[in-house]
Amino acid sequence: MPNDASVKGRGWKSFRVSVRQVERETGLNFLSNVQPQVQQIIESKVDSQ
Repeated sequence: MPNDASVKGRGWKSFRVSVRQVERETGLNFLSNVQPQVQQIIESKVDSQ
């Protein structure tokens, strides 16, 4: 989500992304202690609710 006025009037749900995208953009590695197969599943999903 941009930190500026361009988000005004847009619902936060339009800014949902996967954990993988956040990792890619920040250089961080979340869930590094989780088994790789499970990590793959969790990190690739985008919340839809």
